[in-house]
Amino acid sequence: MMSVRLTVLLDDDVEARFTAFCQERGFKKSTLAARLIREHLDRETKTPRLWSGVQN
Repeated sequence: MMSVRLTVLLDDDVEARFTAFCQERGFKKSTLAARLIREHLDRETKTPRLWSGVQN
């Protein structure tokens, strides 16, 4: 599996909430962002899942 880098621009308040959420629950921000994107695509599309990897 090939990984790519993605830059996400967030408002300061959203970034602070996301950082706090990750720290409180022990997530790495990049891992959680990737998981949220995968889950959203699974819900919103009928495209078969082509990726594999950690699903924490």
